[in-house]
Amino acid sequence: MGLRLFSSNSTDYTPAAETAPNPNKFRYTIQWKMTYGAFTAMCVRYPDCSNYRGLKTMVVENYREGQVELDPHFLTDKRYRVVARFIPDEQGKQEALAHAVASHAKASTRLQT
Repeated sequence: MGLRLFSSNSTDYTPAAETAPNPNKFRYTIQWKMTYGAFTAMCVRYPDCSNYRGLKTMVVENYREGQVELDPHFLTDKRYRVVARFIPDEQGKQEALAHAVASHAKASTRLQT
């Protein structure tokens, strides 16, 4: 009788235990955000997502503080709309902020004419 150190019957790892590549739109934490009119530049962490450590940098139109659902995909027929996504690094943050400012300026110009 000896100790069996390694077993082929181990149940410690299952594919279901892996982090999914797609985010769960109900489980997220906002890392930072800046709002310009109806456009919010933000970085969101989705703990269930595996790519980019779960971080998504994006510009969202009509984001509402405290909303339960935040899907980072480009979808239509929603109360909010993702209009742009960027790599979640410092350059992506600057690009997201610039995009939100430009989108707000463009929307404001349309309202004035």
